[in-house]
This record gives sequence, C-alpha cells and structure tokens, in this order.
Amino acid sequence: MKFLAAYIMRGRMQAGLVAAVLAVLSLLLPPMSYLSGAAVALFTLRNGSSQGLQVSFIAAVSVGLLAAFMPAGSPMFGLVFMLVLWLPVLALAASLRRSVSLSHCISLATLFGVMLILGMYASVGDPTSWWAGHLEEFMQEALQGQEGEQVEQLFALIPDVARLMTGVLAAALCLSLLGSLFIARWWQAVLYNPGGFGNEFQELRLGKPLSIATAVLALLSGVMDRAIVDNLIILAAAMLMLQGLAVLHGLVAKTRAHVGWLIGIYVLLVIAMLQTVLTLALVGFADAWFDFRRFFNRDGSDNNSDKEAD
Repeated sequence: MKFLAAYIMRGRMQAGLVAAVLAVLSLLLPPMSYLSGAAVALFTLRNGSSQGLQVSFIAAVSVGLLAAFMPAGSPMFGLVFMLVLWLPVLALAASLRRSVSLSHCISLATLFGVMLILGMYASVGDPTSWWAGHLEEFMQEALQGQEGEQVEQLFALIPDVARLMTGVLAAALCLSLLGSLFIARWWQAVLYNPGGFGNEFQELRLGKPLSIATAVLALLSGVMDRAIVDNLIILAAAMLMLQGLAVLHGLVAKTRAHVGWLIGIYVLLVIAMLQTVLTLALVGFADAWFDFRRFFNRDGSDNNSDKEAD
C-alpha cells in the first residue's frame, strides 16, 4: 500500500492512471472503487482541489479509452465514475485539507446523502413504488421458474425493503465516499505522518447536532408513517456508526486492550451487519452526550479514580 501511495504522489498522470485502472477493475471487484477514489483523494489532500480535479479528468479520459476496448464497455464509464465517485470524494478531500477535521467531512458526506434522498423524492415522486417495481422485476428474473413458500416469502418482503432502499442507497454511497477518504488519509499519514490517521480517527467526535437530529427523526417516525423519515434515520445511523467505531478504537488504544476486540467488531459487521450497525450507532449517539473516551488515560486508568487518589 505504501508503494502504491508513493507512486500516486509522483505526479498527476500517475495518480490519474492508478485511479482509472482501479476503476476499471472495480467493475469485476467492486471494493477496488474505494482505492480508485482514494487515489484522487490522496492527491487532493496533498496538492489541493485544482490538482485533484486535473487527476479526475485524466482518470475519466483514461477510463473512457480503456472502456472503449471492452466487450460491453462504453466511453461514458469515465464520466459516470467522475460524477459518482471522483468529484464527490474530491470535495471531501478538499474540505479535509482546509478544515483538518474528519467530523466536518462526515457532516458534508451526510449532506450529500440528504440531497440524494430528497432528490429521489423530487424526481420519482414515490421512491417506494419505484423501488418495488424494480425489485419485483429483478426477483422475477432471478427466480424464474421457481415456486414454493420461500419464493412467496421473498416477494412478500419487497414492500418493506422498497420502503427503505433510498436510505440504504444514500448510506452506502456516503460510507463508500468516506471509506475512500479514510484510505487516502491513512496513505497520507503513512507517507508523511506515521500514526497520524489512527490518532485522528480515535479522537473523532461528530458533536450533538447529528444526535439531536436523529432523536427528532426517531420521534417523528413514531408519530407519522412517512418513508422519508425512516430513510433519513438510516443515513443518520450509518454516520453515527462511524462515531461508534471511533469510540471503540479510542478505548482500545487508551486502555491498551488487545486488538482482537476490534477484529471481533469488524467480523460482526460482516456476519451480523444490521445488529452490529445499530449497536455502534447507539454507542455513537450516547458518546455525543457522555464522551466515554475522556474517562480513560493512555495508561488505561480512570480519570475519576486518579482524582480520588490525589
């Protein structure tokens, strides 16, 4: 990874080609899109938004040329990647370069997600019906010729899934963009400030506004049956999950606990995603009010205990 980051920083052309190749590979291996966005973000963090924009343009042209030689490719792929991935992550990287605040960038990503949700409602009117139609069509093609109780149960779930798909899409997009930004920030620390990103993430605090907004949305969800409220809650929960992860990373570092605790959390995110995300979101929500990390010193002792001993 350090070699790749160092190669990206050799110049605009190298950064653009890396972003382009990784973008094309992401058509087969979707996680490669995180690294593609990180290439643009890293160059932006170090050299500014104008330089990052040039890298994005080089990457878009390169993807268009590469896609032209693919069996089912299209030169428009480059434009799609630029609009959906590189420009949004460039905006986040430029914000981080100016503010030096991960929490500010997460707030900006949340704003992107809110705009996406509102844009869906403005463009299609009823996203639930729109998603239901597409999901039903997909299920019919995927389960063509199959019958039975299990198939009927899957189709019965479509209305509930469709109701929340807009929020899930917005949350997934925001987490994808932030994932690219975090990788870029880590690369930058590896090259120029070893250990810097770990300390920065461990001290991440989103503040009370997001928690207050989430509480208000939860109350509204209890008194009114509006899908848009539930979709906004999903987006807020995804962002609070990052706060929860930062709390756990911070506590493990401050108490010198075994890294296995963190490994276990990430394993749970894979095998029990919904329950783990909700738990981490609740931790993040509570931390906005109680600031759990302030109770622990680097040596793992409790601040209050120290005061009593003094």
